[in-house]
Amino acid sequence: MPRRQQRRRPTKVPGIWRNKDGTFLVRTTWNDPRTGIRKKREQTVATMQEALAIRAAPRGEGRRPSRENLRDFVTRWAREHLKRLEPSTKDRYVQAVARLSIELGDIYIDSLMPNDVRQMLDRARSDFAPSTINGWLSVLRLALDLAVEEGLLASNPARRTRALPTPRTMGKRAVSLGPDQFHRFLSATEALVEEGTISSDIGRMIVVLAWTGCRISEICALRWSRIGDDEIHVERSVWQRTEKGTKQNEPRTLPQVAPLRRAFEAQRRWLLDVEHPGLASDLVFPASPKQAKAGASRRKANDVSWYRARSCLNKPLVLVCERAEVPVLCPHALRRGFEKLLRRADVDGLVRRSLAGWASSDAREIYTDVDAEDRADALGSVLRLVEAQDHNVRPFVTPSEAEPGTKISPEA
Repeated sequence: MPRRQQRRRPTKVPGIWRNKDGTFLVRTTWNDPRTGIRKKREQTVATMQEALAIRAAPRGEGRRPSRENLRDFVTRWAREHLKRLEPSTKDRYVQAVARLSIELGDIYIDSLMPNDVRQMLDRARSDFAPSTINGWLSVLRLALDLAVEEGLLASNPARRTRALPTPRTMGKRAVSLGPDQFHRFLSATEALVEEGTISSDIGRMIVVLAWTGCRISEICALRWSRIGDDEIHVERSVWQRTEKGTKQNEPRTLPQVAPLRRAFEAQRRWLLDVEHPGLASDLVFPASPKQAKAGASRRKANDVSWYRARSCLNKPLVLVCERAEVPVLCPHALRRGFEKLLRRADVDGLVRRSLAGWASSDAREIYTDVDAEDRADALGSVLRLVEAQDHNVRPFVTPSEAEPGTKISPEA
């Protein structure tokens, strides 16, 4: 049997082979200086001189064990930083750290550039919402601040990277009720409670949520001991049956107006009349005994948690909105509507921020929308301002509307 002819034969230079057609195959391997990963590349050139030049060109440097890649760094940072966070925030940070480790984990921390961060944002845009991606960027900025403090970076590349533009909130969460819609919403809630379509305690929970602008997690954690004769002290919230501070960890006080006072009095009487087992928890709106026991069985736990699930109002709100003939909304949308009503009532911005517990004026503006009535009022105010300057001038007069003998200026 004839000997099989080789496609290429080695030369005297390691890593260079001569092909059958007279060209040269060059194989180079090196350690990436930014990640430390071993890389390999093959090229075909026409002459031996070109092959020698490629082999001689510097490709990188060996792995330096003392250098720390981003995966190890953010893991080390998170191990200490997460101790100071609330459970709900901690969960979000853990997800962000996992994503950063996948996207940028192999790069040495001292080699990270703004372009690396921008490429990560661009890659994720097709699969994730801008708000989610911006959340990762916020966590990366915080982590790399420590790298700057430790001298690993001269500046923070994540802070030199712009966040993605975030579109306006859409869907059920974006609904904000005007004064007339708000009145119909409350009337529909009362009617459905009287019919027995929704339970009375759920109806009162909706009323309290609408009149306070609280988050649903804050209402689920509200206790009788924090309700005075004239004020409501919002200090705690709940996340996955774990009580914690409010979102900004800043307690706030709300006035107890007449609708709230009636709702709390009725809720207290109802809990006493039915001898609700959740009275001992001091919660204003404890879960039903059946649901509390089912939750304990599902968790395979002996203790019963009286916290309501955050989704407990989703279906009742759909029924209320359909009866009131308003857009279907979610519990958090009532917080948006509360801000809108405060603005319509000409409440000062500082007071509005204090009542709702916004972190900043920018955060408050996220919950503010402009509807047709706002636009009409704005242009009406401009029209009144212009007309008040000269009562003898009629705006927008056309030649057909002018009285006989009246001269119309070219500007008109």
